[in-house]
Amino acid sequence: MDISIIIEKYRLGEYRYVTKIPKKVKADHIFDEELSVRRNREMVEEHNERVDLLRKESYNIQAELDKKLSHDICCYITENYDNITYDVALKIERFCYTEWHSDMYTLFSYVDTISEFVNGVFSAN
Repeated sequence: MDISIIIEKYRLGEYRYVTKIPKKVKADHIFDEELSVRRNREMVEEHNERVDLLRKESYNIQAELDKKLSHDICCYITENYDNITYDVALKIERFCYTEWHSDMYTLFSYVDTISEFVNGVFSAN
């Protein structure tokens, strides 16, 4: 896989999970004035539990997409730099992420810079 394909997939949102999660409601929230206080309280609990589940599900899906992006970058590195193993590629990807995750396009450009450097160091030995 080429880095330009990863960049395009990132640009198109293939590594991002976006969903609308409703806000939790307060314990005294009234969903329906025609229903009993007890039923409204039950509905509050049900609603807030659904919100918690949606948040957890969203987090888990995003974590899997983050792993996929990391894996794709590591595969790119190992396919294009002969002296770099997957474990070393993972260290490069993690370093780049730590340094430049606020601007993923900068991260993508530094993946090659760092990989070229590391590959050169390994080939010098």
